[in-house]
Amino acid sequence: MIGIDPTSGTLKFSIPLNVQPVHNPIDSHLSCSSGPVFGNANVSSMIVAGDGNAYVGYSYPELGVDCTNGNSFISHLNLLQVSSSGTYSNIAIANLPAPLTALGGHPKPAIGGHLKTGQRNNGTRH
Repeated sequence: MIGIDPTSGTLKFSIPLNVQPVHNPIDSHLSCSSGPVFGNANVSSMIVAGDGNAYVGYSYPELGVDCTNGNSFISHLNLLQVSSSGTYSNIAIANLPAPLTALGGHPKPAIGGHLKTGQRNNGTRH
């Protein structure tokens, strides 16, 4: 997220959503020694609340590569709270685990995913 000074048009602040190195696509070219890898963040719309702070929800996937016990998938759901001065808090909302087999082998993000209205996680219509 960036803040622009409305008078001068110059950059006032810049805040990263997450600092993990991104591996894109998340599940390509992995080996047993890859360890955890992270995917791109999915971002909700921003709101400005009555307290004057801006809020943005976002999630990012983490794939744990484990050739012995099986891979794991976690979607980290967070809320970024930003004041007009640029001070901010990253608020962890939930870490949502999901077995890869239940998702057809492909992890799905918690926000801004690729599921279409009327579809279940396995892609069938209901």
